Amino acid sequence: MNQITAIPLTAARSDEVARLLASGACADASEMVAAGLEALAAQEEAVEAWMRRDVMPAGESLAADPSRALTSEQVRAAIRAHRVAWECDAAR
Repeated sequence: MNQITAIPLTAARSDEVARLLASGACADASEMVAAGLEALAAQEEAVEAWMRRDVMPAGESLAADPSRALTSEQVRAAIRAHRVAWECDAAR
């Protein structure tokens, strides 16, 4: 059973809805909301998969061997080095 729900939008969001409807990207606002909800669900699934695949094993590995932990200073230095390398590559 369909339910009608009113959703307040800013003027900018309302204009975006109108633009997307006019372009034919979505048949109606209901289809647009459904597509947005599907996109959010897919994003949540991707984050959950990443957590299971990468984050949880890293945490378990660190718990098994805490000596592998980095200090905040080491992390900042690694980020700075990565950023410098990235900026150098981007400048080429």
